[in-house]
Amino acid sequence: MIDRGTAPVHAPGAATANVDIGPPRLLLKGEDAHPRDPEAEVHTDEDAPTVHHEGDEETGVQLQPIHQEVLLRDDDVTLQARAVHHQEGAKLYQVAFNGEAGDGTVEAPIVKEKPNFGPSGLLAKESNTVAGTKIVLKYNEPPEARKPPASQAWRMYIFKGDDLVDTVPLHTRSCWLIGREAAVADLLVEHPSTSKQHAVIQFRHSVKVNEFGDRTNVVRPYLLDLESANGTELNGERLEGSRYFEVRDKDMMRVGLSEREYVFMLPPSE
Repeated sequence: MIDRGTAPVHAPGAATANVDIGPPRLLLKGEDAHPRDPEAEVHTDEDAPTVHHEGDEETGVQLQPIHQEVLLRDDDVTLQARAVHHQEGAKLYQVAFNGEAGDGTVEAPIVKEKPNFGPSGLLAKESNTVAGTKIVLKYNEPPEARKPPASQAWRMYIFKGDDLVDTVPLHTRSCWLIGREAAVADLLVEHPSTSKQHAVIQFRHSVKVNEFGDRTNVVRPYLLDLESANGTELNGERLEGSRYFEVRDKDMMRVGLSEREYVFMLPPSE
């Protein structure tokens, strides 16, 4: 216990009094000073002083040994302001008022948890979960998502070496999820270097304005890597994750470490 000098002391059933407890000192069992205050004065059970109220020799403040350390606030030394810390191997003292020793227990203040009205993410997670599974989709289509018009029949040609493996009619939908997870992938890539949800081909609507102010609606394909482990390449350059890159006619995509090449083609309009 570290005494702070003269300070007002309040106790249940006792009048307020100024107690002169002298210069700062530390009460410990043994002969060694407290490690945090090598200059502190040391007292044991036998020589622990009794501090009296001013002008009252019979009623005083007794120091009783307990196994707790009592710290008092500088500005308001009250019972309510005490902070009790367990101190193993040391015998410290608790102040008892009017000659009555306390039991050494101090109830910790109850801290009520304030309500948190921030988004938990559970609703979004639920809406992104595939029905009948625990798979959470990493991607949602943006508001400008559109299926390309019939005049823009985008196709994807898949090559392995010089051999044409497959053809995908991209214009039939607005979004294609590429990955190794068969339950959610629109374009399944089973190479082990491919992430479960690897990348997305997204058709997006925009309005093009020429120099005369004429507005034209345009739907173009974009490629977006879903921060996959082994990346996505477009024309030999690895894409930055979570960013749209416009795809043009005859562009070539590679997924992960797979040797297959995915070529985007837009047939000429008739």
